Amino acid sequence: MSLWVERAVSFTQSLRRLGADSVRAAVASPPLTASELDELRSTLNSQIPGSLAHFLCTESRSCNCEYYLTFQHEPKASAIAMSDAEMASMFAQTNVYGGASLCQSEHLADWNSESVLSVFDDIDRDCAKLWRNTFLFKAISNADFLGLYIADDLNDPPVVYMDHEATIHRPIAPTLDHFLNEWEKLWYVGPEYWELENFIDPDTGYINADAGNLSTLHARFRGNDG
Repeated sequence: MSLWVERAVSFTQSLRRLGADSVRAAVASPPLTASELDELRSTLNSQIPGSLAHFLCTESRSCNCEYYLTFQHEPKASAIAMSDAEMASMFAQTNVYGGASLCQSEHLADWNSESVLSVFDDIDRDCAKLWRNTFLFKAISNADFLGLYIADDLNDPPVVYMDHEATIHRPIAPTLDHFLNEWEKLWYVGPEYWELENFIDPDTGYINADAGNLSTLHARFRGNDG
């Protein structure tokens, strides 16, 4: 494994100290060989972007890291008075989740299938064009995706956030390397857009760990709201 993947796995494994159920996955498979990459290409309807092919052949063919942290706080007396102890206890929980599950070669054919990429063909022409020209490399639990927009650059295309409801379609990084480097600084949180938006640089429109408050984010991993 490369240093990036090793760090992603190591960080996720370290969260086990916060509870047995905190880590749902923390493993990465070896990179693809050249012949395995050619075999993968034969199963796809579109070309694999150069930066993604590089990741698969030098980093990992499938990175699977996922964490979900739940912190229980003492419910406020006012909350108990307005409902009941059980309900107040639920509202006293805070959660933080994420993990570097991405570039999973075993799922690329399904993610980039006709049934997925054609979802907006008869609904929204602009959205349809975007989906048709994007290679999806990460599925998000809320049914959104991260992809690489390959219409203008197949070698090192920008990362785009693909919203399944077509309300947030936008580039979030100029390259895959940029996204990986900045997301690592955010401890792989999300990457639902509402988790990333506080770290979107207002000048570039791209993810930038220095654009937000890292101390507030890191406090959430201790069960604090900020």
